[in-house]
Amino acid sequence: PIRISTNEADPLFGNVRVSMEYFGWVEAMNNFFVPERLEYRVDSNLIRREQRTNFNVQLRQGSATSPYRPPLDDARFATGWTSAHWFMSRIALGGPADDDVSARVELLEVADGIYQVLGSSHHSLVVEGSDELAVVDAPFSPQRSAAVLATLRERWPEKPVGDLILTHHHYDHSGGVATFAEAGVAITVPAASRDFFYSALARQGIGAPRIGSVSEIGAVTVGERAIAIYDIPTSHAAGMLVVYVPDQALLFNTDLYSPGRARQNRLWASELQAALEFQGIRVERHVGAHGRGFETAEHLAQVAAGQR
Repeated sequence: PIRISTNEADPLFGNVRVSMEYFGWVEAMNNFFVPERLEYRVDSNLIRREQRTNFNVQLRQGSATSPYRPPLDDARFATGWTSAHWFMSRIALGGPADDDVSARVELLEVADGIYQVLGSSHHSLVVEGSDELAVVDAPFSPQRSAAVLATLRERWPEKPVGDLILTHHHYDHSGGVATFAEAGVAITVPAASRDFFYSALARQGIGAPRIGSVSEIGAVTVGERAIAIYDIPTSHAAGMLVVYVPDQALLFNTDLYSPGRARQNRLWASELQAALEFQGIRVERHVGAHGRGFETAEHLAQVAAGQR
């Protein structure tokens, strides 16, 4: 084949054309051909190029056809198990990630009136005010956001969501933004990705979204409760916000440091540690978009120093 293409419903950009193109077919062994170069494109934009120079072919005896026949009522087909970003994620993850992440929503109280939203591999945060709620991050898809909002309406029927804060533009933490935008929720994003989100929502036909941005330090309020927002430098993404709730000395971050998870990235954790020291932020509880529960400032310092 020269190219395989399909139209897919991307969570951020709506209908997109996704393709994988093959170049330089060579015979690896005995009429077994492989491409030397593969290119992955979304809306004609080159996303990834693979150049292959060495091939190791292992042939096994067995059936000529696969017995695998997924049932059409499988949950993955209900929400669409192939979208452009998932297409690319399979390359990075080395395998499919097709589970329906919208169904299960769990609220874990990590401080007074602050809840980590669990139930998926990627979490968000809810901050409760006297008359409304603020949410941090909208992982994966509109379906996940719809499930989260339904849970919040059931738990706090008299407290609507007034603000959504997106820590950064990576779709696995922002793919559900359209659901909040359609509901008229005010959205705060890093200044570096403001145009990105405007463009993404416009492509889905969502006009005049309420999008504000933070370039260094910002804030939102939920009722009488203040939430501070800091844009910190990190190698993980261009534009990264962390959210701090002063009355609980609690800080929520995404990807840089994951309290409650064994695997940590020392580089990103050290970048977060340095930013907090520079801003003079006193943190008693760290909560992350990965992992579960909270850890102390001492634990982050140990991770950043490579002691954990």
